[in-house]
Amino acid sequence: LPTYIEVDLGALEMGDSIHLSNIVAPEGVELTALSEDNDPIITSVSQPKVVVEEVVEEVVEGEESEEGAESEEGAEGTESKSDTADSADGKKEDSKE
Repeated sequence: LPTYIEVDLGALEMGDSIHLSNIVAPEGVELTALSEDNDPIITSVSQPKVVVEEVVEEVVEGEESEEGAESEEGAEGTESKSDTADSADGKKEDSKE
């Protein structure tokens, strides 16, 4: 087995591929997987996939972010929509819990 086989990919464009038949094997190396019925693709050029990683901020124990404190205060002072919803005739209805 050869240590490596050099293949020039510089001329390839998006969607191009190289088949086993395009490889020039070193002297004494036989490409046994290559036949008239079998010419596998060994590499192809495709557009890279984009991976979006979610960044999670860690809050140090004992410290609360300002946003967290504000959102808790805001939640206490708000009323739910069902508590203040107007009925179809324009009158306010109290929620029954």
